[in-house]
Amino acid sequence: MPQPPIGRGITIHTGGVNHMSIRNIRKRDGREVVFDQQKIEQAIFAAFKASGSAKGHETSAMLAQQVVTQMENDEAISGVPTVEQVQDTVERVLIEKGFVREVISKLQTMRKEAGFEVTDRIEVKYTCKEKLANAIASGLDMIKNGTLALSVEAGEDDDTYTAQEWKINDQKAVIAVRVSK
Repeated sequence: MPQPPIGRGITIHTGGVNHMSIRNIRKRDGREVVFDQQKIEQAIFAAFKASGSAKGHETSAMLAQQVVTQMENDEAISGVPTVEQVQDTVERVLIEKGFVREVISKLQTMRKEAGFEVTDRIEVKYTCKEKLANAIASGLDMIKNGTLALSVEAGEDDDTYTAQEWKINDQKAVIAVRVSK
């Protein structure tokens, strides 16, 4: 079987969508080796285990896929990604997921404190710095599904919302909720 070409290649998925795929990675010593997504998964799993987390291989595999997807879509990564670029992307994905879990937790607290019914669909507005805003954008579906939010939008709220200031992983944010009209 012939070796894949060095660098990124084009893989055609059903539906005719072009998709960049990572085939090799550049080690610190400059060598190029075949990229192995499973190594990212194993590193994430080892980090979970070392921190005492109960998260398992399924979560590690899902996060490893998100790392690869972000790297494939990162315009700053051209050609063969470096080990450092992989590590930076892993860190970014793990931080974003932590932010998203915290946002969901804060929204659930706000729902309860505002006296919303368990089945109420909500609308969310938020203001925060770019780092947290990027994490919210990347986890939008997870936030909506975890809180029954019909919309989650950056921007100022009005007097029809219940707003609260929060610190989410050292990032200041104002989050506002209301029952959807």
